[in-house]
Amino acid sequence: MSAFHNDAGFVAALDKVCGKFINSNAVTKAANSSSKSPELLAKYCDLLLKKSAKNPEEAELEDTLNQVACINFL
Repeated sequence: MSAFHNDAGFVAALDKVCGKFINSNAVTKAANSSSKSPELLAKYCDLLLKKSAKNPEEAELEDTLNQVACINFL
């Protein structure tokens, strides 16, 4: 992370905000579970991998999984 020269305070604040956003949103409130977002993300990745096994578009799959990894990192 190069924003703010990787300042520890900024990284900690960003992590805290992203964690609240991911774990407390309309989906998690409706399901009454903070694990709903990670569960949906895992199911989406599983679906992508199964789909790619049937119709391999390696570059497209890699790009999509990289985007998912970036979301998961936040």
